[in-house]
Amino acid sequence: MISILMPCYIDSTDRLGWLNEAIESVKSQFFEDWELILMDDASPVTIQIGNPDERIRTFRMVRRSGPSLCRNTAARVARYDCLLPLDADDLLPGPDILGLMHTTWRRDPTKIIYGNIRRMMFIENRWQVDKEIDFPDYTFQKCLDLNGIMTVSSMHSMDCHLKAGGWKPELEAGLEDVEYFISAGKAGFCGQHLHETVLIYRKHENSRSSQLRTGNRRETEMRNVIREMHKDVYEGRFPMGCCGGGKPYVPPGAFTQNSVAMPTTLDKFPTDQKVWVEYKGQREAAFGMVGQFTKISYTVDGPGHKIEVHVNDLPMFRRSGRGLDFLIGVGTPNGAVKPFEPARGQEPEFRAAEPQVAQIERLDAIAA
Repeated sequence: MISILMPCYIDSTDRLGWLNEAIESVKSQFFEDWELILMDDASPVTIQIGNPDERIRTFRMVRRSGPSLCRNTAARVARYDCLLPLDADDLLPGPDILGLMHTTWRRDPTKIIYGNIRRMMFIENRWQVDKEIDFPDYTFQKCLDLNGIMTVSSMHSMDCHLKAGGWKPELEAGLEDVEYFISAGKAGFCGQHLHETVLIYRKHENSRSSQLRTGNRRETEMRNVIREMHKDVYEGRFPMGCCGGGKPYVPPGAFTQNSVAMPTTLDKFPTDQKVWVEYKGQREAAFGMVGQFTKISYTVDGPGHKIEVHVNDLPMFRRSGRGLDFLIGVGTPNGAVKPFEPARGQEPEFRAAEPQVAQIERLDAIAA
């Protein structure tokens, strides 16, 4: 049995249509033992489901509360131990994917089952499925890099949800799924990558992720909130049972500024093969650059972020923004050359505070 958690805010006929498409993608699955908890986030448009189904339970938030509280509240009323969040504008792909994820999860309910996604774009006046995004295999270290290695639509247990503390409303601008999986990893719930497309993600201009990067430009702020929430693991203090497996995150130095990400080092190269550069361009959101010589993937986390670059990759940094985006050969960040010494011993087992929920109205006749 699976409880599918679907927050939705419907303010247009387009969004209502996407919601019904999302629901139909669930109903078309070969695996039929599910309930769908539709959590209406105080939408201004009346939600009408095209083909009612007794497995769909509909609730309405008393006031608009955001996707984190919607998911937490849906989990609170869920009947089953297996949870799958699904956004109201996304789709499940082929009809066998729900069963495949559930079969994999049942083999080890301590795992978080995630897979690849296929993007859907509005091209030539219609929505078309575009390229596939292949996520990497799970490591806790990759979770801490804050680039997102799995989508919110990952299957996991109710126990995982509770011990992770649910989705945090403090991250109202976005990245709450990134933080959620860090908390889950600290509690010992590790990811398992399915090399299958498990989600069709609708990318549109007004999505929260697009607004986070190019609209309100709060990505760096949200990343810093996450780093502060999990200061223990960023400083090398890992709880018992953490998916880090005793291999601490190795930051390059003290992180003390509120608006600039930690400097990023190339630890495996000798000093004479690398140089510090600082991003001075206008892009507020994080972005990547791949070294033309080394093929190293560099992540630049907004203005003021310093990274070490291999000397053979410097030409592309010098050309970026007509030579204005990066300062080459800047001073070493404070503390970046000090060897990192993780705290000795292990922290107690991690369990977050109880997930925050919101007040709801019961709309459906079969809601418990």
